[in-house]
Amino acid sequence: MAARLLVEGSAQTFDHARRKAASRLNLTGARQLPDNRRLFSALIEYQRLFDFPAVAKRTEKMRRAALIAMRFFEHFSPRITGAAMHGTPYGHSPITLHLFTDESDAIARFLIEERRPYRSSEVCFRVSKRDSERFSCYETSNDLFDYKLIAMPHRRLQQPPLSPVDGKPIRRLDYSGLEALVAEDPGGLYGCHAESLDPPRAGRE
Repeated sequence: MAARLLVEGSAQTFDHARRKAASRLNLTGARQLPDNRRLFSALIEYQRLFDFPAVAKRTEKMRRAALIAMRFFEHFSPRITGAAMHGTPYGHSPITLHLFTDESDAIARFLIEERRPYRSSEVCFRVSKRDSERFSCYETSNDLFDYKLIAMPHRRLQQPPLSPVDGKPIRRLDYSGLEALVAEDPGGLYGCHAESLDPPRAGRE
């Protein structure tokens, strides 16, 4: 049920989906609820069973739009991550890019100079088993897609934060990696399967 809530847009995050599913099913114990890894696998299975053609088409469009966005933000060494990269976007999923700069306001200045309206917030990621780090986040959009731009210091190019799904370094692709993925399998899954989350292929983050 939690996976269906995410796909339908009734929940925005894994935690939100779990809480809503637990409420509807009258579950109270944490052990009865799926962890992020199981929920992500259930999401993939649900999409492949009930929405495969639409997901594949949405994925291809988002990846091609991401290539254009990565050219636009090339000064910030962009990396794509998230649903568009993995091939698991729902209708309301943003294109998520990690942008790298050691200047705290560089991305905000760039968006203002380019006359791109945005909303700013912060996101928190674990960077080790014990430590977390907060990053500035800029949300913007065009006529087709929403974009989530997460600003990180340059050291996070080689030391990515940890994925909330499996606790491993977040999988990301640079422009050439995404370009190759679009050429090979424009609407397919990348780096994940319903049964397990595979490591990224050689030469990609």
